[in-house]
Amino acid sequence: ASARAEHLGIWALSAYAVRTPDNLGGDIGTFQIVDGVVKNASVHNGRAYLNFGNDWRTDFTATISPDDMKTFRRAGVDPNGYVGYWVQVRGFVQSLNGPEIELADPDMIVMLPQKERPGTAAGP
Repeated sequence: ASARAEHLGIWALSAYAVRTPDNLGGDIGTFQIVDGVVKNASVHNGRAYLNFGNDWRTDFTATISPDDMKTFRRAGVDPNGYVGYWVQVRGFVQSLNGPEIELADPDMIVMLPQKERPGTAAGP
């Protein structure tokens, strides 16, 4: 994390830059780290959807499969608890109604401290 923050080593290369939900279009099939605010969350047929934009049909979404939801529950993690928070997710970007990363483990998503929220003053 400190090497990333200081742009040291490979983290100085644009290919390894932390992405935002708005600039993932060309990253399908690659491993990425994405920072953004979870706008809303829902669970349908056992799959959780964390939406980072206003249009789930095109915006970036992080998902949790029904099988992986068991791991999140055992860890005491409720996907709805991320709504309104600045988070960082990591994984392979796929295409599912827009760019998507499937979270298999709670360690693949981290709430970021308030001080790391670029351009914000107050928030959850």
